[in-house]
Amino acid sequence: MKNILCVLLLSIILCSCSPVKNILQAGSLKQTDFVEKIPFNFDNGVPVIQVSIGGKSYNFLLDTGAPTVLSTELAAILNLKAQTNSTTADSQGNKNKEELVVIPNIQIGKLSFENTGALVMDIHKVFEMRCLKFDGIIGANQMAKAIWQLDYKNRLVTISNDLSNFTIAENTAVVDFSPKKIQNTPLVPIKIGNKTTLVTFDTGSNGSLYLGASGYKEVIKDFKSIQSYGSTSAGLYGGRKDLTNIHSKVPALEMGPVVLKDQVFEFRENGSSILGNRFLKNYKVVIDWNTHKIYMTKESEFDETKLKRFGFNVKFVNNKPVVGAIYKNSDAEKAGLLLSEEIVDIDGTDLSNLTEDEACSYAFKSITAGKDTAKVTILRAGKKVEFNLRSSILLE
Repeated sequence: MKNILCVLLLSIILCSCSPVKNILQAGSLKQTDFVEKIPFNFDNGVPVIQVSIGGKSYNFLLDTGAPTVLSTELAAILNLKAQTNSTTADSQGNKNKEELVVIPNIQIGKLSFENTGALVMDIHKVFEMRCLKFDGIIGANQMAKAIWQLDYKNRLVTISNDLSNFTIAENTAVVDFSPKKIQNTPLVPIKIGNKTTLVTFDTGSNGSLYLGASGYKEVIKDFKSIQSYGSTSAGLYGGRKDLTNIHSKVPALEMGPVVLKDQVFEFRENGSSILGNRFLKNYKVVIDWNTHKIYMTKESEFDETKLKRFGFNVKFVNNKPVVGAIYKNSDAEKAGLLLSEEIVDIDGTDLSNLTEDEACSYAFKSITAGKDTAKVTILRAGKKVEFNLRSSILLE
């Protein structure tokens, strides 16, 4: 049950001007022959590792969908001089102009990344980003200096210069990718029917697979589908405006040799196409920027063959949970739940007057997980209104 769950989509798109390209593609890794293992935290569905800059430890998100980023606070501490600026866009289409700097040294374990280009961004401006408590991002431009393995099962990152240092099982699927210009983000081909699009391979997203609706409307028009309206996803600049999304039961989806059958995927109006950790965590993943190949060894089954919901999703505004999205013809819609209404209680859990830490804990962990019924109390025109909702299968 994912009715209270923030969906993070932290990919970043940069302008392709030469100064930006030169800064982000510069830099080097001091070591030439190495195998380094780093544990990562995965509590909120995204990998966060510890790095060292200037002799101090910081928490950095490991994000293939973005370039390397420093928070404005950390950039100020390091007193780095801006080299140029760039117009950037997040996964929600929100744009801003940001400065680029060069970080003299980032230490990851025993590895020294030197003269790494990075964006400076106010990553703590958005509630969902503050919840993650990270100081920056290790992005694809920096990761491309080595070969990286993400072992989600054991919460371990392995970094090496040589693919032979990794065990590639016989059942491993090898997916070719195209690196996005400027920042080297991997783009993988997703095929449904006769339509193929390139999708961001995004370890900075705690979501599943989200595809742009416009490119697939003709393909999915005869699939079993339902719609939802609203928005609960967040990018580095915040959320997006309320839109209509299509959830479809897809008979077959291909990503190179990886074939998924009869799964439910979301097609988003005006949304980025992103493959996130809710899918990737079922695999041990090795990304080789030298050969533009991703090695995916299945360790568990991805199973989203059914869409079971109470019919609403939640987002947080000023630490208050509000109805962020509603599924059409669901129990929540039929009962009269409305977008943006404040939720003050769920099954006796008081959600009014939350601190930010409390709001963060509810944003990433669903109160309704595993339940078939829930009493939801909302505030409408200053009065509390109770809804007794039942979880049901909306699509299978």
